[in-house]
Amino acid sequence: MLRRVLLAASASPRLRQIVTTAPATRAIVDSYVAGETADDAVRVTRALRAAGLLVSLDYLGEDTKDEAQATAVTQEYMQLLGKLAAEGLTHGGAAEVSVKPTAVGLGLAEHGEKTAAENVARICAAARSAGTRGARPARPPRLHPPRRRHRPHRHPAGELDEAPSR
Repeated sequence: MLRRVLLAASASPRLRQIVTTAPATRAIVDSYVAGETADDAVRVTRALRAAGLLVSLDYLGEDTKDEAQATAVTQEYMQLLGKLAAEGLTHGGAAEVSVKPTAVGLGLAEHGEKTAAENVARICAAARSAGTRGARPARPPRLHPPRRRHRPHRHPAGELDEAPSR
């Protein structure tokens, strides 16, 4: 229930403006959100890498309603990975992306799993080309049972990774 309320609220331009500009919440937003564009994310990643930190980026939004939106989110990830690589920020996994399968199509009524698997595979290929490891799910999709801590699992694209428990 709360998830639906939060997703609906996130779709409201007015509420978004209030939350992102109000003095009480601006500092919180700035601590967790790198920006509105891929260029903002690259700028913040550059600063974090200069400070010696590893970076994981997520394109916010998981309420994907159709295949065109899933494709657009996938293209955003691929564009971001290309820009990070062009800046030399991805070498050895220093900057990577986390992908919510629901953002790239998992929740679509028709062919959701297939769409998400294909889109995650495209993002993983872009990540490998960028010199970082394959995209990791931001969290395991709900369609699968909970995983125990540090148990390896396969991503839809076949990337093997360690899954933290949630």
